[in-house]
Amino acid sequence: MTPFDPNKTNCFPRRSCKRVQTPSGLIRKPIKGGRSGSSAFLRPGVTNKMPNPPPKEDVWAFQPIGAPFPENPVKVMGQQNMYVALWYKHGKPIHGRAWNNGGVVECSFPYLKAELTGAKDLGGMIQVLQYKGDHNTLGFWYEWIQYKNRFDDDVNRQMLKCGDSFPIFWKDRAGGPLLGFVDNKTENAAFSHDGVAENITGKALDEMWIIVRNLRGGPPFCECGICPKVPKPNGPRVMLNEWMDIRAGDPWPQRPLVKALNKSLDTLPGHPADQYVALWYQQGEPIMGRVWNDNGKVCLFLNTPKTRRFYLADCRRLRMVQQRIQGQRRIHPSPRGAQRLRPRFRL
Repeated sequence: MTPFDPNKTNCFPRRSCKRVQTPSGLIRKPIKGGRSGSSAFLRPGVTNKMPNPPPKEDVWAFQPIGAPFPENPVKVMGQQNMYVALWYKHGKPIHGRAWNNGGVVECSFPYLKAELTGAKDLGGMIQVLQYKGDHNTLGFWYEWIQYKNRFDDDVNRQMLKCGDSFPIFWKDRAGGPLLGFVDNKTENAAFSHDGVAENITGKALDEMWIIVRNLRGGPPFCECGICPKVPKPNGPRVMLNEWMDIRAGDPWPQRPLVKALNKSLDTLPGHPADQYVALWYQQGEPIMGRVWNDNGKVCLFLNTPKTRRFYLADCRRLRMVQQRIQGQRRIHPSPRGAQRLRPRFRL
């Protein structure tokens, strides 16, 4: 058999696939009527587009403002403490952002020219988007795409929306990224911050991001037991710190986590030797601490600027990403980002 040579056009001995050169690299696509049995080359981070079960409805957790943060909330793209939220004003849906402040829900919504936040403004109840399961059980996964691409592949993608409102993420905003909403009738976007609502319309929306339901296959680097494992990339890699949402008292997760010093510690008798990195937010400020496995349950300890104490609150744990996508560079939570999400009102 002739050795594989990517520089030749006739390098594939089987005719079940054809070679296609894309900006992301070489892939192979099936040829109609061709013989089956050869393996396919996939781009790094792309799963096989296997059929999913019929998609289920979106799940929104009804949360009183100031109540404990719900489980499995959907994060905004690239944000550690910003989540997709929904609120109704006189029966009209409006999307905004929620965040975890000391283990409880706080939020911000644009309305007319003002920012509404707190139980007094919002009536005490909002909804937070959740994702419990994976594409094999729910039939879809959430994907962020640019607004200008919203009509691409509308067969396999469904916009996340309620009525005429859908969330939009202003990623490159000079004052820091914000999540707001778009009125689908007027194509006017609104974002709330610092007591005001900022309105954007026209071509400026094209480079912003919206969230859609992808009905095809699974997300990049899916960790379910069905999606195939993608090949290890050859180029330089970057590792982002990946934080999973967890609460004190929850069952200890089975995923690999990052240990302190990457080893078991030499601790005093009665103290846990296996300690893991944790992150918690208080008044918008990130606080690092440690968690450990206490008889199968999550237990945590955090240092505050004034004192040391235990908190039975939501925390985030740094998760070890798969080896094939690990790299050397680390990006830590931005203090400016935490300052940007500081709540304006306390309940």
